[in-house]
Amino acid sequence: MRTMYEVKQRAIEWQGKRLRLKRTVTGAALMIAAVLSVVIYKATAGQDIRWSVVIGLFAVGLVVCVGSLMAYANTMLVAMYYAAYARLLEAPEELDLVTGTLEEVSRVQMPYIGMLYQVTVSVAGESYRYYCPGKLLQGVYPQERIRLRTHDLFAIRVDRV
Repeated sequence: MRTMYEVKQRAIEWQGKRLRLKRTVTGAALMIAAVLSVVIYKATAGQDIRWSVVIGLFAVGLVVCVGSLMAYANTMLVAMYYAAYARLLEAPEELDLVTGTLEEVSRVQMPYIGMLYQVTVSVAGESYRYYCPGKLLQGVYPQERIRLRTHDLFAIRVDRV
């Protein structure tokens, strides 16, 4: 188990990565908008347009934007994971308590975190999905009543009821 300081440092680190990627996505989107606005301006003004430059800048902006969006989604999940873990160590009473029937368990490869389990819990007829490390599910089987301590998308503690 990691210390509180290590977990907080990891949460801060991944939050910083997420914010940098958010700025990159914003910058690439602004570049695409600028290229399109120059094309529209030159087209309405009747000026010549260098299509090779326009296509090149647009393609670079699009590749950077799409690539950064994919990385942003991955880093957001990692930041949420470490934030949930820090919440468990810092203030476990602030975690959400979910009690229900375990419906389904499947393995999911998460970027940067590794192998997690996606659990589906039925609470009052509605299904909710959470991600959790496999060690939390030891001795727990489908159709059993369980109690989860959750934060965002992650179950941090699993107990049999």
